[in-house]
Amino acid sequence: MKRNIIIVVMILCGLVLIIGGSILGYDKDSATNNKKPKPQEPVIAENYHELGSASLKEDQIFNNIKYTQNHLSTTDESYASFTSVIFNETGTDISHKHLQIEFYDISGKLIGTMESKIDSLKSGESTVIFGIGSGDFSTANSFNVREVAE
Repeated sequence: MKRNIIIVVMILCGLVLIIGGSILGYDKDSATNNKKPKPQEPVIAENYHELGSASLKEDQIFNNIKYTQNHLSTTDESYASFTSVIFNETGTDISHKHLQIEFYDISGKLIGTMESKIDSLKSGESTVIFGIGSGDFSTANSFNVREVAE
């Protein structure tokens, strides 16, 4: 339950940043005079940096589930979140699968783990999974996904 709340809070914070940036980029005078809006500097939250190395963005397959559009981000070295679009290439429907996502640095040392789950996914279909973890994931270079018992 606590993880779900943290995930929702991180998603809401992202939406607030996007909406706030859109509002700050809107110039009322330019809009009423049919002029192009003035370009604005991007709004960046203090103590926020986002990472994603090339190895995390590559497609990977674990247990016939394809992980693509992999994205890892971290905030002020306290929390990190992971999202991935997954494709069920197993040939069978999946339900109630608990996952452990392990992140490794460039030397192969485990730096942290996150949990996620697949509630229901039909064969040949896709969905998005989310994971959240505490700690510094800024040195993550690769990841592995394992199914774990409930």
